[in-house]
Amino acid sequence: MSENSPSSDTKIMLDHLSDDDFQAYLLQDVSRTFALTIPELPNGLKEAVANAYLLCRIVDTIEDEVSLSPAQKEYFCTGFISVTKTGRQAEAFAQELGPLLSSQTIPAEHLLIQQIPRVIAITHGFSSYQIDALANCVETMAKGMPVFQAQNLKIGLSTLADMDNYCYYVAGCVGEMLA
Repeated sequence: MSENSPSSDTKIMLDHLSDDDFQAYLLQDVSRTFALTIPELPNGLKEAVANAYLLCRIVDTIEDEVSLSPAQKEYFCTGFISVTKTGRQAEAFAQELGPLLSSQTIPAEHLLIQQIPRVIAITHGFSSYQIDALANCVETMAKGMPVFQAQNLKIGLSTLADMDNYCYYVAGCVGEMLA
């Protein structure tokens, strides 16, 4: 177990939390502000929005992982689209991705990746309309982010249009999903 891997006590504790408490627990360490605001949403909405945020953080974790090549990032992003849409192969996905995370990835994101099966199970407990909205957002992010990862961005993006596109993939599509 690496220094960033969650303890077995943490995993056991998570197994005993309700889905709402489980998502709140994960949010508190992977979110900068949403852990404070999501709980203020009305019941029925806050659960789906919390789940949406966790799904997006999973894609962000893949994008941010320094040990993954652009091809690996595209592979995992594509795989996560399928996992999110179908609800299948979540355990295998987490087991394949988890060991590849570096020590530069924060412990909370290591834990989030390990908990993908439960996050996806929660996703697939929502209405088909909600699942479609969540999966479409994940698909947009996970298809768009690797395009930029494959580019040499040491000097930044070439054009303002590129910046607009990047911002759409990392945040704009989330706003659309929430609306």
